[in-house]
Parts: sequence; structure tokens; C-alpha cells
Amino acid sequence: LKAPDSAARPHGVAALVRGSSLGCRRSASAGSPFTPMHIKQVIIRGFKTYKDQVSLAEDFHRGVNVVVGFNGSGKSNFFNAILFVISDYFGTLRAETRKALLHEGAGPAVLTAFVEIAFDNQDRRMPIDKDDVRIRRTIAAKKDDYSLDGKHATKAEIFSLLESCGFTKSNPYYIVQQGKISELTLMNDARRLELIKEVSGASVYDDRKAESLKILEEIRGRRSKADEVIASVRNRIGHLEEEQRELVEYNRLERERRCLEFELTDRDWRTAQDRIDGIELERRGVAVRLSEAQRSAGDLRARLGRADVEIQELSAQREAATARREEGERARSSRREDLARARLELEEESRRRKAAEDAHAQAQADLEKLRVMIDAAERDIEAMRAAPDLKRRQELVLEKQRVVAQRDQLLAKQGRGSQYRSIQERNEALAAEIRRQEDRRDRSHRVREDLQRRLREEERAVKAAQESVLRQQRARRQLEQEVREQCGERFERATQQLEACAEERRLLMQKREQLARRKAEVDRQIAQDQARLDSSMPRAQRTALAEVRAWAAKEGLQNQLFGTLLDIIEVPEDYRIAADVAAGSHLFNLLVKDDSIAAKILSLVRTNAYGTIVCTPLNRISARPRTYPQIRGCQPLVDVIKAPEWARAVVQQVFGRVLVCSSLELCDEVTRKHNNLDAITLDGDKVNGNGAMTGGYQDPSRFVRLGHAAKVRQARASLERDIVPELNRVDAEAQEKSKQLEELHSQRRQLQDERGEQQARLVRAAEEQQESEANLTRHEVAFQRCRERLEETTRCEAACDEAIRSMQAEMSSDALGRLSAAERGELERLTRRGKELETEADAVEERCRNLERELRGKEQHLGEFLRKRLRELEAEALKDASRDHVERERERKKAVERLEAELKMVGSELDAAKAQAEKASATLEVRRKDHERLTAKEQELQAAISQDSACLDELSMKVTALAKRKHEADEKMRNLTVVPADIAKYKDQESGRLLKDLAGITKELQKFDHVNKKAIDQFATFKVQLEELERSQKQHDESMSSIENFIKSFDEQKDETLLRTLEQVDEHFRTVFGDLVRGGVAHLRMVAAIDGDGDGERGSAGASPGRSRA
Repeated sequence: LKAPDSAARPHGVAALVRGSSLGCRRSASAGSPFTPMHIKQVIIRGFKTYKDQVSLAEDFHRGVNVVVGFNGSGKSNFFNAILFVISDYFGTLRAETRKALLHEGAGPAVLTAFVEIAFDNQDRRMPIDKDDVRIRRTIAAKKDDYSLDGKHATKAEIFSLLESCGFTKSNPYYIVQQGKISELTLMNDARRLELIKEVSGASVYDDRKAESLKILEEIRGRRSKADEVIASVRNRIGHLEEEQRELVEYNRLERERRCLEFELTDRDWRTAQDRIDGIELERRGVAVRLSEAQRSAGDLRARLGRADVEIQELSAQREAATARREEGERARSSRREDLARARLELEEESRRRKAAEDAHAQAQADLEKLRVMIDAAERDIEAMRAAPDLKRRQELVLEKQRVVAQRDQLLAKQGRGSQYRSIQERNEALAAEIRRQEDRRDRSHRVREDLQRRLREEERAVKAAQESVLRQQRARRQLEQEVREQCGERFERATQQLEACAEERRLLMQKREQLARRKAEVDRQIAQDQARLDSSMPRAQRTALAEVRAWAAKEGLQNQLFGTLLDIIEVPEDYRIAADVAAGSHLFNLLVKDDSIAAKILSLVRTNAYGTIVCTPLNRISARPRTYPQIRGCQPLVDVIKAPEWARAVVQQVFGRVLVCSSLELCDEVTRKHNNLDAITLDGDKVNGNGAMTGGYQDPSRFVRLGHAAKVRQARASLERDIVPELNRVDAEAQEKSKQLEELHSQRRQLQDERGEQQARLVRAAEEQQESEANLTRHEVAFQRCRERLEETTRCEAACDEAIRSMQAEMSSDALGRLSAAERGELERLTRRGKELETEADAVEERCRNLERELRGKEQHLGEFLRKRLRELEAEALKDASRDHVERERERKKAVERLEAELKMVGSELDAAKAQAEKASATLEVRRKDHERLTAKEQELQAAISQDSACLDELSMKVTALAKRKHEADEKMRNLTVVPADIAKYKDQESGRLLKDLAGITKELQKFDHVNKKAIDQFATFKVQLEELERSQKQHDESMSSIENFIKSFDEQKDETLLRTLEQVDEHFRTVFGDLVRGGVAHLRMVAAIDGDGDGERGSAGASPGRSRA
């Protein structure tokens, strides 16, 4: 397959390639519709220089294909890749060799390499029914794998497939490497003949002939050894014939000895059997007595167990009563403390209420007294305001003003004579003064009119303020009445409802505590029974069940687990032992919904190593109808077991084939007639359908699982039926009462808030009343001031009128500055009168100032003290703190009454608990004495049982010893092979005579101590061995003959193959030579080499391949 160096090489290559096809078992003829097998495609990746995957764009031609390329382009590696797959050239590769075959170069390292060759298999030369067959070889640093059409295959399978189509190790020239053609043309005749032998496959026959010759030599050696052994065996047989005659006499004496020993041993056996029968009779009596004692002991243990349970229950009752008594004492102590505290609070609240009532009464008295004082002060003020001196002072002021004005006019008139020179000037000055006085009078008149208007307004304001004060007083009194009537009554009703609801809730909570104690007691009983039930379960199964239930609760799969069989069945008490024995460990089978949940559970238990568990999927269990025989005293066990309808199939599966019989004899009779059923007694003795019996004494204390399960079920039923619903109802009622209590508290707080708001409204009303009264006072003061100013303005206006009249009169007079006698007399009178009025006015003014000072003091005392104090007392009266104290006192009193009732009830419960504890203690003492008596009796029975057991063990040991002696006699008689006819003559002889004969024969046998006791057997053995050796010798002869014939046939086949190959090579050689040399003729011949290098020619068919050269 290398690129040719000359024009002749391609033809040589093509010839060799076609020649390799001719030597195969099958080849496509010229007219065959199928192309001969050839390489279609080669795919390389990672092999030597081929880093990336390389494949041809087109398939190889079925004829000659030439690969051309520069040096180093990979032609040799391409050829090695083909050898890598289909030849043994790269058969066994070391790690470094595999590494050298991987591509080495720049870039990432190549870790794996493969070469895949696709063969055209249309002619089915490979025994595979495919047109294309692909063989791939993959190597790595630690891997060397083959694959066939994409499937893994071994190297042996691949090379076996290649050998089936001509790629054999015996013909290494199915691949012609570079230089082989030149080597063929240059080699000598002998080497060329060897090459033709190799090409034809004749060397295979030489190899097989060599192997056959080797085997032939081995067989000849074994036959020689067999001849020596046969001679030795024949010599040994001659010696054994003499030893055999001595052995015959020895066997006669030995036979007589065996007969004597057999007879003596038989008599010993019968003696032992008689003694065993006697002991068995005695042992049966002891066993019956022991069984009765064990049964009595079992009954006692059952009674002791019941007594223990009763003692535990009584102890629990006493402990519970003691706990209730201690709790009652603590509760009574607590109630007493609470009662004492409540009484102290009641006394304190009563004292506060009394103090508040006294304070309220004193405030009312002070209020009435203050009102009297205010009335008196108001009367005094009114009286002082209406005092004569005040009125006289006003009169004196008016008269004084009038007198002063008249005197001043007269004096002015008298002085005008010096002021004015003429009457006209005087009159003009008087006219101007009159105008001034008229202006003043007009101003005073306008002021007086304004003051009159304001006086009327102030009068209306005073009336309005008085009406407002009266209206607010009426509203305040009405509001006070509403506060007293409505809020007080509603608050009282709310308080009563609150106290009643609190009492009902207290009674409900007390009842709940009682129910909770009952529930705790039942839970404790359930826990005890469940613990006893769990203790009867294997630890691994108990752990697994607990973990599975916890897992189901966590995953929310409780509805797919229905509990164990023990949890769902109910068995009457009389049948519990029978059911327990019949079910066995099936009682703890976990019933599940279907296969999927069962698989999950088993996987969980197995993965986490929780223990062992047995799951029963209900979807796989179906109830099979079973017909039971109608026998008196028999009853199917499934008929007495109660279970839910969905679990009947499981019950039928576990208990379906069990009948409960009244006696063990009836059980045996039932199973003999009906071998498909098992029978069991109420005591637990069971007879299987195959006749096997199990039973005996059954300790009742061992079969408590169904009893404890029934107790747990009853306790849970009682809990779910009576206690839990009642407890839930009481809880619901207590919650409802709590809600009502909260609502009543809220209503009461709302009423308190409303009452506070009403009181605040009262306070605001009082404040508004006080503000109105203050406003009234202000308006009254303003009215008084306005009236005083009005009087003063009126006096001023009168004085102006009087001055105007005087000046007008003076203007009508003709006298200038002169007074008439009357006027002078009037002036003197007015002067005197002025002085009198001055003196009287001073005295009256002094008295009025004192009176006004006293009046201001009384008004200030009235406004700033008496009325302020009145408002304070009225505010305190509005608050009326005594009502709050009365309400609190009532609450404290109710609390004291409630605590007294609770104390009385706790005392009653404490007395009942003490009585119950004393009763339980007394009963417990009686039960303990009974338990001690039963224990003593049980110990006596145990002593008797121990004694009978010891006696039974002693008898059993005797029976065992006799049975051993009997067994030894049996073994001895079995080993003493005798004929009955030989023993008959010794039957009637005495044992002494037999012993004497036995001693004589034994002495005779001592003479034959040297005899070969195996002479007969050895003679027979050597005879058989001799026959086998002779047969083996015959087989060796036959094998040698067969191998010689086989070697001869190999020579013939080799000659035939060599001649056929030579003819084919000669034909091909002539054709090639004719192509190379125009008109030339040439042929190959095989010449026999006889006596050196003689050239005796032979034809191809007549040449001797043994010593020939080509």
C-alpha cells in the first residue's frame, strides 16, 4: 500500500492483494452479483500523526487503491493504523507503547485515539447479516477496547471474526508490507518454498504435526509406566490369594463372635427398654403432678398479675387522691390567703366608703351652710345698697351743687360790676356763657340719652343672664337626676351580670379541671398499657413502627396507615390465648393502603436501619370464602373476632384456617379429617394440618397482648366518647363565657366612661353656670355704674339749666354788679346753707365711705370666697366619690362571698380526697396482704414445682442414660451384621454360657492377629485395578494408532494444500510474466532435492513437499 517506486510495483501490489483474496474460504466469482469483501473506509483520530478525525471523502475502490504523498505526510502511519486494527502486529501493548501511539504535538494533549475500518460485506464473507461491518479499536493510557458496529466486543471475538474470513495468524501475508516484493524476488529457492508454504497455510499442518508427535511421545511414556504398574499388581494378587484363605477362617470365628455379642447386646437392650418403660410411667405421674402445679402456679401468677395491676391502680388512686389532697390543701391555703386579703380589702373599702359618705354628708352640710351664708351676705349687700346715707349723700350732693351754683351766680353777678363797664358788655358775656352752658347741657343730654340706652341694654342683659342662670340650673339638676337614675341603674345591672357570668365561668373552669384530671388519669392508664404492650413486641419491630408512624405524621400520610392488626381486632377474653398463639408475630403486621406506601415504608426502614417491619397492603388482600366443618365443640376463630369490614380480608388471611376446639383430642380428630385446617384449644395447644402438635403448659402472663390492646382501645374509646367531647364542650362554654365576660367588662367600662362623660358634662354645666353667674354679676355692676353715671349726668344737666336761668334773669336786670337786698339775703342764706350742707355732707360722706368699704368687703367675700367655695362644694357633690366606694365595696363583698364558697367547696373536696386516700390506703393494705399471701402460696408451689422438676430431670437423666445405653446397643447391633438363622441357636441359652463361649472364641481369634483383614477387599480392589490398567493400556494403543493416522492425514492435507497453492501461484506468475515480457512464457516448478543439488524435475503434482525447493 506504499507509494510505488517503479512502474512494475503497482501490478505486484495488486497481484498480492488479489492473491490474498484467492486464498480465503469464500470469494466472489466473476459472475457474482456481490462485490468481494474489501475495505471501504478508514477513520482515524488521535493516532500518531492524525490528531483530528480523518476519513476519506469517498470509499475505497474494491480493486487496487494507491496512497500517494510526500515524505512525513502520514502514509506509513495510515498503513500502521490498518495493521493496528486487523493484525496481531500491535497485539499486546504496554503502557509506554500505548502512549507512543497517541498523537504528540502542540496544543492540548490527546488522551484517547481510535481507528475504525469499514468492510464491504455484501458477499457475507464475515458471518454477519449486514452489508457494512465496522471494527473499531480505541486506546488510552490505561485502556484498549474493541467494538463491532458500535457495540463493545472482546479482542478474541474480533480476531475470531477476522479468522473466519481469512485473516489468520497462520498466513501473515494477507497484508504485504513494503519491501516484501523485493525480498520475494531475491530470496533463494528453499526460502521461496517456505514462503509458499506460509502463504498456502501448510505451516499450520507442520505445527499440528509437531503437537501430535509430542502428544504421541507422552502417550508412549504413560503406556510404559502402565506396563510396570500392571506387573506389580499381578505380583500383589498372587500374595493376596494366600492371605485370603486365612481370612476365611478368621471370618467364621468372627461371625460366631458377632452372633454371641448380638444376642448379649439384644438382651441388654430389652433390659434397658423395660427400665425405661418403668421410669416413663413414673415420669408421667410426676409430669402430671408438675403440670397441675404449674397450672396452679400459672393461675396464681395470673391472680398475682391482676393483684399487681389492682395494687398499681390502688397506688395510683391513692397517689392521685394524695395529690388531690395536697393540691386541695394548697388550694385551701391559697383560698384562705385570698379570703383574708379580700376581707382586708373589704374592710379597707368599707372604711373608705364610710369616710367618703361622711365627707359627702359634711360637704352637703357645708354646702347648705354656705348657701345660707351667701343668702345672708346677699341680703346684707342689698340692705347696705339701700342704706339712707347713700340716698342722703346723693341728695346732699344735688342740693350742694344747686346751692353752690346759685351762690356762684350771685357772686358772679356781684363781681361783674368790676368786670364789665356796661350792661351790654355784661349781657354779651352772659349770652356767651349761656351758650357755653347750653352746649354743656346739650352734651350732657346726649350723654344722658346714650346712658339711658345703655342702661336699657344692660337691664336686658341682666334679665337674659338671670334667665340663662335659671335655665342652666334647671339643666344641671336634670342632668344630675339622669346621672343618678339612668347611669347608676345601668351600671348596677352590668355589675350584676358581670358577677353572674364570672361565677358561671368559675364553675365551668372548675369542671374543666375535674375533666382534665380524669383525662390525665386515662392518658396515664393508656400509657401504662401501651408500654406493657410495647414491651411484648421485639425491639427492632417496635423501633421501626415508631419511626414509621413519626415519618407518616411528618409527611401527612396518616390516612394511608391503619395501624397494626392488634390495634383493630377485638377478641373475647376466653379466646385471647388461642388468638394470640394462632396469630403469633402477625399481630404486629402494619396494615397500609396499597403497595406504593408499603414500598416507601420498607425503603425507609431499610435505608435508615430502623429495624424490621412487616407491611400488609390491603389492595393485595382479598377475602376468600372458606367452608368450615360443622363439628360440635369446634368454632372458627374468625367468627369470634370483631374487626372493621375493610379489615375482614386480613383477619380471614391470618385466622381463616384456625378452628377453636374444646379439647386437644378434638383438635387431633379435626386435623386428621381436614388437613387444610389448623386446630387450637382455648389453652393454646395447637395441632397443625400436617399433624404437628405444639403446646403444653402455657403461662397466661405471656399472652397479655390482646388484653392490653383491649384496655388501650377501651380507654381510648372512653376518652373519645365521654371525656374529650365533654371537655371540648366545657372549653367551648368557658370560651363563650370568657367572651361574654369580656363583653360585660367592655360594657361596664363603657358605662363607666359614659358616667364619666355625664359627670364631665355636669362639671361643664357647673362651670357654665358659674360663668353665667359671673356674667350676671358683670352686667349688674355695669348696670349700676351706668345708672350712677346717668344720675350724675342728670344733675349736671339740671345745674346747667339752673345756671342758664340765673344768667337769663341777670340779663333781664338793669343793675350792673349790684345785688338786691333779697339777693344779698339769699347769698348769705346760700352761704350758710352751703356750709351746713358741707358739714352734713362730710359727715354723710364719712359714713358712706365706711358703708361702701364694708359693702366692697362683703361683695369680695361673697364673690371670691363664698361663691367659689360653693362651686367647689357643688363640684365635689357632683363627683360623689362615695358611689364608687360603694360599688367597689359591693365587688369586694361579692369576692369575699365567692372565696368563702370556693373555700367551702375546696374543703369539701379536700375531705373527699382525704376519705378517698384513706379508703385507697386501707384497700391497698388489704390487697398487699392478699398479694403477700398469694406470693407465699406461689413460692410454695414453686418449691413443689422445683422439687418435681428436679425429680423429673433426674428421671429424664436416667431415661437419657438408658436411652444412650439402648442407642449404643442399637449401634452395636447395627454394626454386628448377623444372619437370623445363626442367632437362633443362642436364643435359649443362658447368658453365662454365652459369655463363656464368647470368651473362648475371642481367645481363638487372638491367633489371627497377624491376618490381613482386608485381604479379600484388597484382592478385589487389585483385580479391579488390574482390569482398569489393562483397559487403559488398550486405550493408549488405540490413541497412539489414531495419532499416527492423524499425522499421516496431516501430511496428505499439507501436500494437497501446497500443490494447490503452487498451481495458483504458477498460474498467476505466468500471467504476470506474460504482461511484463511480451510473448514470454515462464512457470514455477517444485524440484525434489535428492542427494545434494540434483536437478531431477517433477511436475507440480509429483513433487514431494517433504524435501523440495521452489
